[in-house]
Amino acid sequence: MLPRFVVHELHDIPNLHSSRPPPPPLAVAPGDVRSSDAGEQPGGLDLRPRPDGCWELLTAAFGESGSVTVRAAPVRHTVPTVGYVVEEASKRGRLKPELVLPLLQRNKQALADEWGVRDPRSVLKKVAALGAEEELVLPDGAVIRGSDAVGGTRRGRKIAVLGDCCDASPCSGIAAGCDLLVHEATNAYLPQYGDSGGLARLQRETAAHGHSTPQMAGAVARRFGARALLLTHFSQRYPPDAVGMMRAIAAAAAAEAELPPEQVVAARDTLVLPIWQPDRTKAMRPASPP
Repeated sequence: MLPRFVVHELHDIPNLHSSRPPPPPLAVAPGDVRSSDAGEQPGGLDLRPRPDGCWELLTAAFGESGSVTVRAAPVRHTVPTVGYVVEEASKRGRLKPELVLPLLQRNKQALADEWGVRDPRSVLKKVAALGAEEELVLPDGAVIRGSDAVGGTRRGRKIAVLGDCCDASPCSGIAAGCDLLVHEATNAYLPQYGDSGGLARLQRETAAHGHSTPQMAGAVARRFGARALLLTHFSQRYPPDAVGMMRAIAAAAAAEAELPPEQVVAARDTLVLPIWQPDRTKAMRPASPP
């Protein structure tokens, strides 16, 4: 059975590459109806940009009680192209177990006798659900207030995934402060592997074809204030199993982005990376051995 899906179409995507003519419009016959044989379902929307030039695609439920919003903005390529930003809604604060557990342990026997709770840690879930103005009174009279036991509201994660581009500045408004930026790095200047002609020349040639270098991707990450950068869309000149070459590409982007090396990764097939919550200071990947 084919998976079912709905197509939402973005209209009025501008052609931002001044040296390339816009592509001809698609020839669609009036009344043309897509077949559902491939799994497409009715309900698709025609989406047009807001006054700021961005598209508001959707807001959907995500996780137990959260939601995500998907937006898009144009980027500069040889054909009309967009980048997407997926942003989680704000979340409840984290429980402060270092403040709560001592009180629960002090009441361990009373919790078992009066509440039927054998393990005091099982009460943590109830404490975590307290509202800021709510409180839980323990058997010995100790009061746990939600405002004390749970931290303040946390910002949700934000991920920017850009298409092929040589200039992503139109996405700066919706992608600012993203926790992860996914950006292409088609061509790299690697003199240690025989490249010549200079970085400036390579960047001009790469941009003329609507693409980016690792340094260009790093500069975007720095301007956006991204916390981490994932590089994609490499030329076939850079095989993913050439570890030294891919590390050199990531290092060039990290230097331009002013990010720690462990926060910049060159993607490969089947790669899995964590996207940590903004209040976590963990690295996207472990530091490479010296």
